[in-house]
Amino acid sequence: MPKKIYFYVGPNCPVGTTIHDYYNALRKAESADNEDMHTTCLAVLDACYLDKGHQLFIVDVGGDTRELKYGENTITDRYIREQHNLEHLFYAGEFVSEEGLFYER
Repeated sequence: MPKKIYFYVGPNCPVGTTIHDYYNALRKAESADNEDMHTTCLAVLDACYLDKGHQLFIVDVGGDTRELKYGENTITDRYIREQHNLEHLFYAGEFVSEEGLFYER
């Protein structure tokens, strides 16, 4: 069962959820357990976690959750490949919803 990593764009984390900071988020993502992880740490938007079989989700400021995976995505018109820097794509505004940007500028 793959680990699910949820990246929250704004202050929309569910009440009672443990949110991991930068150091703990990276440690948790690298750990062997399959427990889901919730974070606001942008560093987890990395293709290496997809290579390890994890699932990456982006939760926008409105609470809408979208999966980010290799190939075609509903979160972007771009075909995601291993070579893409997901963090740079995020900052470039590639991950949009029907309502607009996934993050507030």
